[in-house]
Amino acid sequence: MMLKDTEHRDGVNKISTTIILVTGITFLFVLVYLMLPVLTPFVLLGSVLFLFYPFRRNQYISRLMWLTALLFILWFSSSLVGVLVPFIIAFLLAYILNPLVNRLEMKNIPRWISSLVIMSGFMGAIILFFNLAMPIVLNQFQGIIGNISGFIVSTVDSLKQGTLYDSLRQTGLPVDSIRDAMEKELPARLESILKSLLEGAFSLISSISIIVTQLLNIVIIPFVAFYFLKDFPTVLHTIKSFIPEQQKEIITDYFIKIDEVLSDYLRGAIIVAIIQGIISTIVLSILGVKYALVLGIMTALLDFIPYVGLIISMIVATIAAMFSGDPFTGKVIGVIIMYLSQKIFENTILAPKIIGEKVGLHPVLLIISLFIFAHFLGFVGLLIAVPTTAIVVMLVKLWQDKKIATSNLENNSV
Repeated sequence: MMLKDTEHRDGVNKISTTIILVTGITFLFVLVYLMLPVLTPFVLLGSVLFLFYPFRRNQYISRLMWLTALLFILWFSSSLVGVLVPFIIAFLLAYILNPLVNRLEMKNIPRWISSLVIMSGFMGAIILFFNLAMPIVLNQFQGIIGNISGFIVSTVDSLKQGTLYDSLRQTGLPVDSIRDAMEKELPARLESILKSLLEGAFSLISSISIIVTQLLNIVIIPFVAFYFLKDFPTVLHTIKSFIPEQQKEIITDYFIKIDEVLSDYLRGAIIVAIIQGIISTIVLSILGVKYALVLGIMTALLDFIPYVGLIISMIVATIAAMFSGDPFTGKVIGVIIMYLSQKIFENTILAPKIIGEKVGLHPVLLIISLFIFAHFLGFVGLLIAVPTTAIVVMLVKLWQDKKIATSNLENNSV
């Protein structure tokens, strides 16, 4: 009898608990619905952590909490991207210069002294460049834009006087229609396209110079970069401390592999771009091409974009060679040979020696990644396409190697 009463009370308690729980969840959803206008990611993050923290040892609950935290960090970063840009640039500078500080530290030079000297020299070089070279660059860019109209007119005149139409007439094509299109529509469209391209690049360089000048004036980037560089080991240790102990070894191994690929690419690509820019400036000056300095800087900047950067640099430099005086043909051929030779030199010597083989990607995969990243992220996507794709490919290979190793271990155990 007592057993039946106990079972009856337990059943009533379970029903009561279920009713209370369902009622509470219903009121919670109603409250959330009413709070939608003022509901923020901060509230959602706090709610998820509050609800699931007692069950954090559960594998799926732990992953849900980590996913929520990562999504919150992405939202928070995207919301503050404008404010965080100086700090992101400062961290990248510290990341790129950190190996140099480590080498000096191994020679018993205090880390803060080497960081101060390196940052001072780096920022001094940038200030010197923008004070001395930037006015020349801007004047040369204006000169290129000013000569676009003259180039279009001379191109159309050469088409009128050449044998192109006679050759087309022999093939049976409608020469009159082609002539009208080339004389009436082609000049305006070519002028519009080329001017838009060069004015966009001119605006980009002007904007960069203004941004850098402002940042240097308020001393945000060098100041923050110095402290990042001085305390870089501490920063890495702090980041590692947030990794759960169970996954620390695996995640640390992945980060080491990513660092190898990313550091090789960033530092190597910058060195290769500087070398290519210097070679372009010198050779274009020897060939007698106008605006050699700005073309060299443009070549260095666009060298970060495989294939696309080469094509754009070669086209613009060829156009500049066309209105750089006689010998017209020799300068154009010289420019084309120079850029093609530079690409071969980069692929066969510079990139393997300086960047290394870890970032090597199949050309088809590289072109696909450029199109995808450019579609979603525009110009920034073109810049980050190579290192991001290299990291993804590296992670996939690590996953495949781990899967094969696990499979072999299971087979051996059987």
